[in-house]
Amino acid sequence: PLRLACAEVGKSEKIRSEFLMKRKFLVGLLLSLVLLLPALAHDLFLKLDNYFVAVNDKISVKILNGSFQASEGAVTFARIRDVSVVSPKGERTNPKETDFTKDDKTSFLNLQPTEEGNYVVGLSTMTREIDLEAKDFNEYLSHDGIPDTLAERKRDKELNKKVRERYAKHVKIIFQVGEKQSD
Repeated sequence: PLRLACAEVGKSEKIRSEFLMKRKFLVGLLLSLVLLLPALAHDLFLKLDNYFVAVNDKISVKILNGSFQASEGAVTFARIRDVSVVSPKGERTNPKETDFTKDDKTSFLNLQPTEEGNYVVGLSTMTREIDLEAKDFNEYLSHDGIPDTLAERKRDKELNKKVRERYAKHVKIIFQVGEKQSD
């Protein structure tokens, strides 16, 4: 009887352990999905094939207009308000139009870092305005998690009111050149 009781306890512990592992997996999966959804939205991203490069390597920073996986359309140089490269020494430079190339859907900022350390590239687009139907704007507020504005529109009985949205996009990327890290 004692062996049987020990075997039952062992089975119970194994079942409990399997349940906890499955629960941890599902929680991790759900958390990953929640964190990834914003990355799948229509937005602007800077992306490198490799974030660790050698001094004097020629690199192309992809300017993705759409999602982190793929660009839906190239950003023209005329649309860029500011692009800055900050070197490990803290020196800021502004690439010229000749430093940019593009294909049908993706723009590229071509750089050749000349010193070891961490670089930061920042890019801001010009402000744009778009007119949105009330229904589309309400869905945007709901989808992008802006409940306060949606609640104000409900409170003020403006759910059927068209809007004009003004927006700009701002992105940055950090990469390391060589072995040396810098502040």
